[in-house]
Parts: sequence; structure tokens; C-alpha cells
Amino acid sequence: MTSNHEVWRFKAREADRRHVEDSIRQGRHDVDCCTERKGSPHGLVCTKNQVSYARRVAQRWAASTI
Repeated sequence: MTSNHEVWRFKAREADRRHVEDSIRQGRHDVDCCTERKGSPHGLVCTKNQVSYARRVAQRWAASTI
């Protein structure tokens, strides 16, 4: 996934999709994953999120109010 793309689709067999999804989760990347059960093979849809950014903003805000 590049910096200017928010969504990436990976159509592959289940074992390959699971491997990619597990790698994303273990790396704690800011990406949400779900399986798109349309067509064959099914696809893994990965969408960027802003969890780390939101956490850093909250930490900075909390630090500035001390």
C-alpha cells in the first residue's frame, strides 16, 4: 500500500490472505482488514486508519495540559 492509497485489495486463496492479515496484525500497522466474499477467489480488503496518529495527538494534548 502506498502513501496515497487508502484501500488495497488482495485476491488470493484463504491461506495466503490469512498470512497477510496475520502479518499486518502482528506488526501493529494502522490497517483494518476484512474479507470480501465476492467472486473467486475471495479478497482481503485492507484499509488504512489513523489510530496511531489519534493516539499521538491525544498524548500531546494531555502533556500540554499538565
